[in-house]
Amino acid sequence: MANPWFICTFTVAETLFTAVNEFHSTGSIGVSALSQSFYQQFFPSAAAGSSYAAGSTEYNTIVSGIRNYADTFVATAQRHVRENGSLSEQFSRFDGFQKGARDLTWSYASFLTTLSARNGETAF
Repeated sequence: MANPWFICTFTVAETLFTAVNEFHSTGSIGVSALSQSFYQQFFPSAAAGSSYAAGSTEYNTIVSGIRNYADTFVATAQRHVRENGSLSEQFSRFDGFQKGARDLTWSYASFLTTLSARNGETAF
């Protein structure tokens, strides 16, 4: 049985933050039939074929929801970081203790790129 990896957990958050940054860049959120169910998690009335302009209630609700959702992934990883801040390869799904390779570089790199995306910056 596999365990969660820091890189995967951070990457989900980074992808969500990057989407929010793209919405800010384009000034709107377009909902398609394919994306409708995703957006409805945050705005139940999201309709396929709709576009929500930056600053609208719909846009702000969706963006806020996505950012909060992304933050849950960061918080999950944060709960498993050692007291000294070190990150291993993965954390146990049973007891939360770190497992695998110690101080894995890509775990740190994934945190940094996630933080950049959360701050609205382009990753390195």
